[in-house]
Amino acid sequence: MDGQILCVGDLNPDLVVPYGEMKRALRQDLPGPTAQLLPGGGMGNTVTALGRMGLRPLILGMVGNDSTGDMIAADLQKNGVDTRFLRRQQAPAMAVVSVIEEDGEKVFFQWFPPGGQDKAFTPADFSEPVLERCSLLHLNGMVVQDGGPSARAVTEFCELAAARGIPVSIDLNLRCAQYPLTPERRALLGRVLAVASHILGSGAEEWCTLTPGRTKEQAARRWATAQNTVVCRDGAQPVLLIDRLHESRHAPPPVEVVSRNGAGDMFDAGYLARLAAGGTPREAVFHGLAVAAHAISHRQPRSVPGPAELAHLLACIDP
Repeated sequence: MDGQILCVGDLNPDLVVPYGEMKRALRQDLPGPTAQLLPGGGMGNTVTALGRMGLRPLILGMVGNDSTGDMIAADLQKNGVDTRFLRRQQAPAMAVVSVIEEDGEKVFFQWFPPGGQDKAFTPADFSEPVLERCSLLHLNGMVVQDGGPSARAVTEFCELAAARGIPVSIDLNLRCAQYPLTPERRALLGRVLAVASHILGSGAEEWCTLTPGRTKEQAARRWATAQNTVVCRDGAQPVLLIDRLHESRHAPPPVEVVSRNGAGDMFDAGYLARLAAGGTPREAVFHGLAVAAHAISHRQPRSVPGPAELAHLLACIDP
């Protein structure tokens, strides 16, 4: 593809609390781990991984006007992300407290610092220079969380990109526990899905919430057309790939799980990287599985595999 992958989505500081590790350490009377403040956000994870892979992705997002905003901006630049369209809002940004359980599962809590506010896009954020540099647009459901003016601005940008022949990719990432799927949000999300070339989602909590009364596989099929690709993930279970209405299933490579934090975001990075290199959706799924498997088997956040390890993981996937 000519141009750059443009990622639109959430950037925020993550306070990672290793609750499960601390419980194990206490039982063994050993020194325990400490909580860490890290650059985070679902789209932050994906765009940083793309940068580490050498793709020089663009980010269109917002960070706070405080030290955590400085930290996130510096980390993006250090990892090869093009930040020319990064915005600084006029207030401290929301932080996410991520509590990691003993089994590696995570529970999220939102925290707003004094004077803090959530991020909001305006139509002015989506100027012509943004679109001109874009070869593929990737976003997640977080950017239509409010169902209001900010979400409408993002939705209209997706429709404009699709009308100009730019592929649109979306990870559902609904986070309905924090952001209920109101009629307004559902309607805008439906407009985005209608123009998306690639729809990715994880588990029943996303697919079945989006399309009630169906299994996750049935819900995924509901959004599949002869023009798009749908990827239905569910942890360690095989991925259901529906590409132009042709279905296949692909199991992830077996690895020892250290942390599942950000696994879906890292899958997205591997998937997008392969698409950008001219790969098919099937090849993109394999790369997504390999990158996600590497990430969950390493303690370092946003860890990406080198060429040799990527080749090994790809060889472990049953085609």
